[in-house]
Amino acid sequence: MTPPTAQDSPRASGGLVPGQPQAPAVETAQAGTEARHDVPNQSAAGVPQELVALQQAADAAHHKLQLLSDHHERHLQRQVWLAAAEVVQTAVARYARTKRLNRYEVEKRLRQVVRHPAPPLAFSDAEL
Repeated sequence: MTPPTAQDSPRASGGLVPGQPQAPAVETAQAGTEARHDVPNQSAAGVPQELVALQQAADAAHHKLQLLSDHHERHLQRQVWLAAAEVVQTAVARYARTKRLNRYEVEKRLRQVVRHPAPPLAFSDAEL
């Protein structure tokens, strides 16, 4: 029997981490390669969309965990949630290091954007 490789792991196949992007982050692109221009890199709050999507996936996994009552299902879902949270933490740390920002401040802003979005602007009939 051959020992398992990194490619054999559930994380490598995307099985445990919902919403994980298939393409590498823009910050990790090789020099000389073009960034994708069809998807905006930054949200209106200045947080990369990749981080927003990862945090939303981790929050969704946590919410699903809270709804389960079966011990075995909770255990499996907890593994999914922890893996998703680990991916978020790694991405936040990488982004903060790349941009020379405080990791704590990036994480704080990300959670604020994801969990407490600004209400949409209200327009009166006179403005339209």
